[in-house]
This record gives sequence, structure tokens and C-alpha cells, in this order.
Amino acid sequence: MIVAAILAFTLAAGNSPPILVQGDSLCPSASDIGAILPELLPPAEASYPDIAWVEAVGRDLRIELRSVAGEVLSSRQLTSNGSCADLANIAAVVIASWMAERNTSISLLQLGVPAPSKPAALPPSPTLTGARAPVVIAQRRIREFDLSLAVGGSANSAGFVGVTRAELGVRGQRFGLRAGFSAETERSEIIESRNTGWRRYGLSLGPTFAAVRRPVMVEARAEFFAGITTVAGQGFDTDRKASAIAPGLALVLRVGSSTGRIRPWVEVGGQYWLARQGITVTRPGQSDLRSVLPSLEGRLLAGISLNYPRSGIW
Repeated sequence: MIVAAILAFTLAAGNSPPILVQGDSLCPSASDIGAILPELLPPAEASYPDIAWVEAVGRDLRIELRSVAGEVLSSRQLTSNGSCADLANIAAVVIASWMAERNTSISLLQLGVPAPSKPAALPPSPTLTGARAPVVIAQRRIREFDLSLAVGGSANSAGFVGVTRAELGVRGQRFGLRAGFSAETERSEIIESRNTGWRRYGLSLGPTFAAVRRPVMVEARAEFFAGITTVAGQGFDTDRKASAIAPGLALVLRVGSSTGRIRPWVEVGGQYWLARQGITVTRPGQSDLRSVLPSLEGRLLAGISLNYPRSGIW
């Protein structure tokens, strides 16, 4: 706190904002808010001793008025759907109102004009104990882009295999859109005492819905996917490879962290292949052998998302 006091004195000497604004918020930043305060407060020969601290709490902005000793004098948390510039203006008004309450010589009605004295005969207006003055909050809409990577497993009647998945998503307050690509490790199918290896890949796209956003994110997703199944024979008289494309539908439920740039999560889901698929072994002079592949699958994944929030009107 001694360093903060020295910094406050140094900034005041260089025509700095009337109060020192600090914090780790990026939207808006402390410097953005501090640049607006001189427009709201009358000029002063030196900065006021208090410190305004701003920090991001999820999508909210927390503002604290602290003494030089670190004591929290006032605090407020703002939830806004406006732009970063709008939120900076709101935060500056809140800080300026706190300073006006603590310094009777400051008036927010007009720059440089002291606050008028209160008439002695006016009756007190009814107030609620502990109530705070309402703050007009601009509306800000946030879009979050994310890149996700995950590993896990997929299970069906043919057994359990490993799965890797990569995704790209965008989401607003509740609804979003997510695209993904998944790949499975190989399964084995024994046909006529010989091994046939097969695996599946999927390219998916579908809408998302954030059912719960805090304290954790609970997201539901429906997907339409185009899947590719590849087959390779091993040990037959003539080993062949083949592939086929089939559509499918999937339902997924994801639970994960709702704050921070890096967000871990887990998800569980199921998918259904709309086209029937199977493996055929041809035998000269004999009837063909066929094995039907499972259409219904379940999967469990764990992953992380790298989030890139963007704010603005859209």
C-alpha cells in the first residue's frame, strides 16, 4: 500500500486523474476508467488519497473504493451488456459519486461548482436502511469464441475405444453454435476366424444452449454429423479397404468452468447413425458373410477450452 501511495502522489504531480484507478480488468481497463474521471470531477491540485480498484468477476465488473491503507470503503458489482466503453463510463460515474459523498466540496452537477448547502427546514425523505443509489447500466452483449480439445472414450455393442475431439464454438448469453471433428481408435471384428479392423470419424455442427451459467457452466448441445467409417481386412486371401459416409444425430451435456481464459470441462453424450452400416466378406462360390455395425453409441470426454470473449453490439 506504501507503493500505491507513492504512485498516487507521482501521478497527481503530472496532471493525472483526480483519483488513482488500479485493477486487473481488461474490459474496461483501469486506464480507460481513469481517463474519464477528470471529465466528471472538478480540477484539483492533487489526487485524492483513496484508490479505486476494478477487477473482472466472470462477466461482471467489481469496483472497490479503498483507502491508502487498503481498507474497503465502498464496493459495487456491475453486470452490463454494453460495450467496454459504456461500462467504463458507468464505472467512472460510480467512482465519482463515491468521491462526491466523501468530499462535500465536490459537486457532480457542474464542474468546478461546489455542492449547494442543504436547506435546514426540509423534512427528511424516506429511505431504506443500507439501500444504494440505483445505477443505470448500459446493455452490453458478449460473444465468446473458444477452441476446445478433448480426449475420452466411445462405447457401443462392439466394445470401448478411445476418442479425440477438436472443436470451434461461438456463444452469446445463452445460445451458440459449435463445430467439431472427432476420431476413434480402431475396433476389431472377427469374421470367419480372420480379423477386420474398422474405425469411425465424424464432422459435426449444432446449436448450444447454456442452461446454467454460474457458478459452473451447464451446456446442452444437439448435433448433426457426417461420419466416415473405414474398414480394412487382415489375413484374408485378398485384403481390401473400404469406406462409407453416413449421417447421424447426437445429444450432448457438458459441465465445466464458467470463468477464466482456460476452462476445463467434462461431457457425456450419445449419437445415432441414421444409415445402417456393415462389413461384407465376399467368398467365391459361396454366400457372402455380413456383420452389422452398431448404430447407437455413447461417449464420455474431458477437455479444456481456450476462450476469447468479445463485447459489443451485435
